[in-house]
Amino acid sequence: MSRERLTLRNLGDLDNGRAGLAVNSDIAQMMADLDNRGDDEKVRKVVITIEAKKVTEGKSDIAIRVTSKPILPTKHTGITIAELVLNGRAAEAHFRPDSPSRPDQPGMFDQARGAADEDVE
Repeated sequence: MSRERLTLRNLGDLDNGRAGLAVNSDIAQMMADLDNRGDDEKVRKVVITIEAKKVTEGKSDIAIRVTSKPILPTKHTGITIAELVLNGRAAEAHFRPDSPSRPDQPGMFDQARGAADEDVE
């Protein structure tokens, strides 16, 4: 294969095509995020950086690297209230997966389980 002058058109061919694969993967991730939660009106970006440096002083060889990075809005969950419990010297957070706002709320079947446990004894 002949040598080519580096341009935007053939940038993706660097590192046996891995540069293009990396950029295309990040573009796909950006598009998927827009499809999933793009109604938030926040901007998504793919930042492509091209680095080049001389390999050996006095020679014309250069090393080129392409870096691609998607910049997406941070994902946030809702708030879950947990109870801070001291277990010896360790602090732990205890929460109820079925009641995110009340860690001390008894579960629907907790009393039934307790009664069933008493019957077994």
